[in-house]
Amino acid sequence: MFNKDLLFLIFFAMVIGLANIPANAQNQNQNQNESVDHYEKALKSYNEKDFPTSFIHLKNTLGDNPDHIPGKILMGKVLLRDGHSLRAMLELQEALDLGADIENILSPLAEALLHQKKPHQVLNLGDNYTLSQATNTQWHMLKARAYGMLKQPVQELIELKTSLKQSPNNPNVVNSLVGYYIKVEQLQKAIDLIAISFEMDSDNYIVWHLQGQIYKQQNNIEKARDAFQKVLSLQPDYVDAKRSLASIFILLKENEQALTLIEQVLIQSPHDPRAKLLKANLLISANQEEFAKQILYDLNNQISLVSELTLVENNEIIFINGLTSYLLKNYESAVREMVQYLSYNPENFQAVAVAAHAYIKLNQLGYAREILDKHKKNIHTDLNLSILLCDLYIENRTQMKCEELLPILKEQYPNEATLLLVEARMLFSRNHFEQAIALLTQANKKNRNNAFESDLINLYIKNNQPRAAGLLIHQLLTEYPNNVELLNAMAAALIKIDQPQQALQVLAQLLQQQPDHLAARYNQASALLEMRKPQLAKSILLTLIKKKTDHTSAKYLLAKTEVILGSADSAIYQLHELLRIDANNIAAQEMLMVLLKSTGKYEQALVILNRLLRHEYLAPDYIKKRAEIYLLLGDKALAKKQFNILYGLWYDDAKHLIILTNLQRRSNDLAGARASINRALNIAPNKNAVKYADAKLSIYEQDLAQASKKIASLKGDNKANSRILMLEGDLQLVNKQIGKAQASYLYAFKLNNNNGMALAKAYNLAIKGVKKDIFEQQLVEALNKQPRNFYYRNILADFLLLEQRYSEAKQHYTTLIKTAKLPNRADVLNNLAHVSMQDDLDAAQKFAQQASELKPRSAAILDTYGWVLAKQKSYKQALKILREAQSMNGRDPSIRYHLGYTLHHLGRSDEAVNELQISTNYKNNFTEKKAAQALLEKIKKT
Repeated sequence: MFNKDLLFLIFFAMVIGLANIPANAQNQNQNQNESVDHYEKALKSYNEKDFPTSFIHLKNTLGDNPDHIPGKILMGKVLLRDGHSLRAMLELQEALDLGADIENILSPLAEALLHQKKPHQVLNLGDNYTLSQATNTQWHMLKARAYGMLKQPVQELIELKTSLKQSPNNPNVVNSLVGYYIKVEQLQKAIDLIAISFEMDSDNYIVWHLQGQIYKQQNNIEKARDAFQKVLSLQPDYVDAKRSLASIFILLKENEQALTLIEQVLIQSPHDPRAKLLKANLLISANQEEFAKQILYDLNNQISLVSELTLVENNEIIFINGLTSYLLKNYESAVREMVQYLSYNPENFQAVAVAAHAYIKLNQLGYAREILDKHKKNIHTDLNLSILLCDLYIENRTQMKCEELLPILKEQYPNEATLLLVEARMLFSRNHFEQAIALLTQANKKNRNNAFESDLINLYIKNNQPRAAGLLIHQLLTEYPNNVELLNAMAAALIKIDQPQQALQVLAQLLQQQPDHLAARYNQASALLEMRKPQLAKSILLTLIKKKTDHTSAKYLLAKTEVILGSADSAIYQLHELLRIDANNIAAQEMLMVLLKSTGKYEQALVILNRLLRHEYLAPDYIKKRAEIYLLLGDKALAKKQFNILYGLWYDDAKHLIILTNLQRRSNDLAGARASINRALNIAPNKNAVKYADAKLSIYEQDLAQASKKIASLKGDNKANSRILMLEGDLQLVNKQIGKAQASYLYAFKLNNNNGMALAKAYNLAIKGVKKDIFEQQLVEALNKQPRNFYYRNILADFLLLEQRYSEAKQHYTTLIKTAKLPNRADVLNNLAHVSMQDDLDAAQKFAQQASELKPRSAAILDTYGWVLAKQKSYKQALKILREAQSMNGRDPSIRYHLGYTLHHLGRSDEAVNELQISTNYKNNFTEKKAAQALLEKIKKT
């Protein structure tokens, strides 16, 4: 599939300064082929309801390729069916993080969350996605169930009625509404509605199950029994009906039949607590108390039921359990026990210390800070806990609290050197770099201390004084030549001064002494990343994290590596993992927020941003980003509130008022934008940037006469100013003087070949046929002057591709892929594969494969690769690739057509017809629609 958005992506990459670096393939072809074989077998078994066999094939699928998205989705469904909702949720969430289409994920993931009693997460699951009507209806039904779980019947009914309005002939929707009326005991409404259900499908087992529930509420037990038996005649494996019928048999004192049914339920769902309780009850009735006790004991362990009274009476046992758990390194249990103990004994500092250190072991620094802060009144009696709390305050950017604590500690511990270290760290956190360094330098002269020197090295590096750090390290290495910590610090300093190759040499010396030195391995990965070797860096980081799963710095660096490799979803996953360990990591939250925003996950980005604002309530950058996200979400009212805050913060700052003006203009808050730019004009009336923004705003205000005057004034002595000419082009475009606008854009680009925006605007008009020959000629001239300018060449190649001049486009794409630091290399390779399909399938296959290795989570790229393979008649391999593409974007008719074409050639006609029908039913006329319709007709005739 040709990537039509490549130009925008390249321009975006230039603006934000990101470049995707090629990644190496991570799986061998043999494993990939085995993976697809296992998956197709798993799918076949699943469709035949042979779930154990499907599970085995899926285990093999994911063993061959752990990131196989279709396999993960199907594994989630199998696990969910077997009652393993947590594992199902993890598989489905991972598939979503890897790039799966929400259409394939929403329903099973919501089911898994509901099984785990997490209804709040279900309510937000479909936010920020464009859902098909069928999926949207399903989501409203799932939301209804979530509201039901939250005991909000009014909201539940609203969601069900919304579903019914969207899909009035959907039996599942009608049946869900029947179920609601049964639950709220509005039986007459349920009876009226179930009549409609029976008219739709009189042999629907769900309808009969609902009828049985109505009979049971009416106390018509025998009719209820008959209805549930009818359900099992229609659907013998329906667990709910077996459980319902067992309850009826118990009421009828037919215990043997009830026990038989419960045994069947437990075979299907071995961990079903309701079934276990029923079985225990039946066994007690049958005087089989020992068996019943064993079942209840297992159930007790399963759901961890503990009496609150017992806990209160035996709270010292809790403390012992917590301490034992800490010593056994079961930190989660230690936290749980100590927090419970402190609810009864809040003054026990031993418990506070154990809980705080357990949180730190779990890298949950925020919780450690909270529990220490809660007991801060008397915490100065313990120096170590006090220093720990101060460090946590600094980490959380709440230095003021540490400032309050330090004088008390200095008075109580006047000669304690570690307090100087805390004071230096606090000064540094407030950007008082020189004061922090001076404090430690002076202290070290008076009384030399390795701790002072170690912190000084870190302060030098963080203050961009790597040479000073290097000199101190060199001095120390003469005294301690084989000190691995000093060698590691030297490597870090070398990386900081952009000498990664020398850093690797130092690290090699260190790692000869200590091959498992984790900090050295981290610096090794950092150096490789600086040398543009992200795949090697990633390999080291993954090994490091495997050895130390809570290494947050490594997880953060791995996220950065994934971004460089072009895998934003993988980076997001790593940051979520990091924040599970350290929920208050500011840098991770900032990076995650940016990535979520850039990938369209606006609501999630907003959640992270709101957390950040708790730390810095009036941070302008955060407020600006919050306004941007509100705009992306279409909530202009909330965006406007942020603008008002920024206006106050930037009231005397003309530069930032221009930024605010542009934000307000984008949100169509033209009155606010006018107020901001007028304020900027009052501050800096002669500043060209302000006058430029003022003229641009007049265009948006449709005050074209004023805009024309302002542009003329700007031109003054700047008639040959590229930006002003581009602005004049904007005015001409609004005046529908398209030819003049294009001439202005082209002249603006001619005057300044670095004006990428002018070139982009000229390109958008050229592809519509406006002065396209002049555009091409001028772009070729610019490229001849700067033959290494990949941006020009990209635009020219894309232009030629859209003109269907494939051989010329191919020449430029071929030149482009030789560029060492090419942004969006994967997309360029994808387009090269597309043009190569016209005359060289082997070359197309090579380029498509390279693109998919660099960007394995792109549905468009996988579609191109799969389609090339299909055209090469490698149908089995094509099927595997196209399945992945479809799992990421199930609504692309081209992908469904290519999948149908491939299945047809594999002799799987029924599946092919299904895919082709989905493809041709799309309303939009995609380029291959006629081919898809022709193939569908051909298959139907055979």
